[in-house]
Amino acid sequence: MQKDFSYSLNSNPFLIGNVLDGSLAQVDSYIAETVIPFGAPVILGTDGVRQVRLATVGAAVTSFIGIALRQNQLPSGGVLAINNTGEQPVIMSTGPLDSYPIGSPIAIARTGRVIVLVTTVTQAIVGTTRAVYTMATGLITTQTAVATTGAQLDLGFVLTVPVAGQPCAIQINKLLQ
Repeated sequence: MQKDFSYSLNSNPFLIGNVLDGSLAQVDSYIAETVIPFGAPVILGTDGVRQVRLATVGAAVTSFIGIALRQNQLPSGGVLAINNTGEQPVIMSTGPLDSYPIGSPIAIARTGRVIVLVTTVTQAIVGTTRAVYTMATGLITTQTAVATTGAQLDLGFVLTVPVAGQPCAIQINKLLQ
């Protein structure tokens, strides 16, 4: 008997790397060249047609192509196991939890509404505040202006009121670029 009703496309829409809703989105498939956490910004990898890697220092400001989406899948070289508490299948791998290991297929949202983890909030106006990724620290912050330095990537507009250390919805738009 169903005891719970949800209108969400996901059972928990505010998990880092989830798609927020069913609005227009472009999701492309690539192979992870490096370990990539869910909800992290990525750039094209060595093979610019098939690979992506985590955005790091030295990447061009215009190189951001999208956000790594959360997926329940068996990563290459991983083992699918049963979680003792809920008998749900979980991914068991040697890499960090909530990330794609090297060589695994990865879904990248190039446009759409995605959940990311915001670490620092300097501006909190929905629709005008920008989400900015600092490559040296790997952290996402909010600010009023578009990222212009070579050390930051502009991810898109904030859609929910950002709170430091909490998930936040952003609108990214790297459609057909």
